[in-house]
Amino acid sequence: MHARALQEIVQGLENSSSESLHILDVGCGSGYLTACLGECVNTASPILKTPGKVYGIDVFPNLIDLSQRNIQEHNSQLFDDGIISLSLGDGWKGLQGMCFDAIHVGAAASTFPPELMQQLKVGGVMIIPVGEQGAVQVLYRIKKLRENKGFD
Repeated sequence: MHARALQEIVQGLENSSSESLHILDVGCGSGYLTACLGECVNTASPILKTPGKVYGIDVFPNLIDLSQRNIQEHNSQLFDDGIISLSLGDGWKGLQGMCFDAIHVGAAASTFPPELMQQLKVGGVMIIPVGEQGAVQVLYRIKKLRENKGFD
């Protein structure tokens, strides 16, 4: 799933008009996808050609620690250059006061989380699996077309 999510995010951001991309990885887990996203917005990267920052968030402290260790061991320049930051928190609420060009959600939500969706910039893309635990889940790619105060 990581490869598919990365592909969808990169394709969704290729024509972004942002001068600096901001990407949120909800459920950063092992740090693998967070690091991949960080490499995509690294100024030395030919992938997106737009610099940026990746924010990893997880509700489990041990997964934040795992992400920190893995990224530090294999991609420490992403921390050194300020490209990646990790935080402990409720990913369904995102990071208050921020807006993102892309949001990846690693764990299925039973419904679309409205607080998180409000943090997506116009033109931004969200990749999120939705469905009840133990039931069929669908991976959605959502593009925000206009500003709105709520979702139907």
